[in-house]
Amino acid sequence: MLSFGPVALVAPWMLLGLIALPVIWWLLRITPPSPRRVPFPPVRLLFGLRGDEEMPAKMPLWLALLRLLLAALVVLALAHPLLHPGVNLSGDGPVMVVIDDGWAAGPGWPLRRQAALTIVERAKRRQRPVLVLTTAMPQSGGPIAASGLLQAAEAEPILRALRPKPWSTDREAAAATVAALSLKGDVNVYWLSDGIDGPGSGKLAKTLAAVGPLHILQQPVAQRAMALLPPVLTRQGLAATVLRAGSQAPNQIEVRAKGNRGRILGHAKVQFAINGDRAVAEISLPGDLRTRTLQLELTGVRSAAARILIDERWRRRLVGLVSGGSVEERSQPLLSNLYYLERALGPYAELRQGTIGELLRQSLAVLVLADVGKLTKVQIDSLWQWLNQGGMLIRFAGSHLAHSPDNLIPTPLRQGGTLGGSLSWSKPAGLVPFPKHSPFYGLNVPADVLVKRRVLAQPSQGLAQNTWASLADGTPLVTAIAKQKGWLVL
Repeated sequence: MLSFGPVALVAPWMLLGLIALPVIWWLLRITPPSPRRVPFPPVRLLFGLRGDEEMPAKMPLWLALLRLLLAALVVLALAHPLLHPGVNLSGDGPVMVVIDDGWAAGPGWPLRRQAALTIVERAKRRQRPVLVLTTAMPQSGGPIAASGLLQAAEAEPILRALRPKPWSTDREAAAATVAALSLKGDVNVYWLSDGIDGPGSGKLAKTLAAVGPLHILQQPVAQRAMALLPPVLTRQGLAATVLRAGSQAPNQIEVRAKGNRGRILGHAKVQFAINGDRAVAEISLPGDLRTRTLQLELTGVRSAAARILIDERWRRRLVGLVSGGSVEERSQPLLSNLYYLERALGPYAELRQGTIGELLRQSLAVLVLADVGKLTKVQIDSLWQWLNQGGMLIRFAGSHLAHSPDNLIPTPLRQGGTLGGSLSWSKPAGLVPFPKHSPFYGLNVPADVLVKRRVLAQPSQGLAQNTWASLADGTPLVTAIAKQKGWLVL
């Protein structure tokens, strides 16, 4: 590269073409030879005629100079002149390019990559080595490592192959990598930041500034990434929180719930408050649509953080409730057998009420019988078939079940077992720690839970193994038994 002040020529050898300008001048100024004279008598008749067009004997000087100028400009264009080719590249040391390639770099990634290629192109013109460093962990799981000093032509393929990764950057590890480098000469450092202030940002900036002059390039706030937090189950559907980088980001955005093959099952628009950095999108999804939802996404945002995959944690299973209470109890909510069950299961399940036959015709995950007495043979056969296919039947004991038990229970009840009378304590009993085979194992036993009345189970050899929770005196409180693919719980 040949420089003339602020102008540099990438192919200076093309200036040799200027040597041809004198030859071009001679060709333009040459006069053709005089024509040979041949006598032709009738030509006397043409004397006196004057033509409309005249041809000069020689090319005008201004036209010859203009054509020479055009030829000189063609030669200069072939030499590829550049204005300020090495702007912001002071010194003659290496050029370090640090790129944030985490999830937040997804929006505008082509512009980010083009900016890095432009820096490398400037280093190439000045014949300076280039070092490339990314701040996200590599896909192989290894440590963050710099590329080492490369020629600009070797660094370009590396930058073109970079893609944003679906996880966060580790700027503390990147700072440790930079601190371990040993670079000589006047180093120019360029940090293409994603604009998100995270752990280790200040440490990385200080480490880079200690290496050489630091230039931080980042996108405008309005073009930075947005994030979608995991949703929360509500009675109406799902509530998802949206985060934005700053107050200059878009004030409104749409959150969509998608199912199989990208079908839109629901949507909600989010309106950010003034200077607010988060907003909640309430997506209304009935039970069936919520079960079919596979993902939530921010419309028009290209980033791994703009999409949440929905799994079993956010699906509300269908739970059937059947009460054995009388009509008078159902008319008084606080006395209803289902009052507390509805409030305990409502935030996490889709509740349906009806008869046993009606509910079994639906795709139930759990069926709850609240103090339902003796069942008919048809009901018992239907429930056994449903249990064997993978259902879970949960029965709550009460006066009806105590007086009229049936065989659809995990363990037989003691004959004549009733609530009250000799089965009542003057002092309520508390719970003991849950056994290891219980699904409650590991939960803290609440001291404020006390039992005043209960139904006694018939002692048997396998009763302890079928007990999930017991009282302080050893009386089973929750018993369960597996039935092929299903569970029967009392």
